[in-house]
Amino acid sequence: MNVVASLVSPTPSSEWSSDWLPEEFEAEALLRFEEPQRVELHARAWVPGTRVEAYFGPVSAEIFLKDCEVQDRCSAWSAAQTELLERLRDRAFAKRANAVIGLEMILDPFARCPRSGASGLYLLAVGTAAKLERI
Repeated sequence: MNVVASLVSPTPSSEWSSDWLPEEFEAEALLRFEEPQRVELHARAWVPGTRVEAYFGPVSAEIFLKDCEVQDRCSAWSAAQTELLERLRDRAFAKRANAVIGLEMILDPFARCPRSGASGLYLLAVGTAAKLERI
């Protein structure tokens, strides 16, 4: 995960005191760490209150869980769905998108892997990477 540092000058308030800070630190600015903006996921192709500034094309992610490797289906499926959406966000972010619109997820609990013939759970997420602008 990327961490972006920005400088923020301390502001005195009734709740905040610099008494505990070392003297050499008092003159310096405080460092605040921020997460980069997360990629939003939307099932709709049009998001109310926004307009599309740019389209970056389709993005997709897929996961296959073999039945023989899964002991607790419920928790494995939940973890797989979370991982799937994170992969989709990463691929959209790599295209400089801040949203995935028209998101569609497909779940096949009885899938067969064409290469190995193993049965298991197949998850697929597809959408369009876009840069949304609030209006």
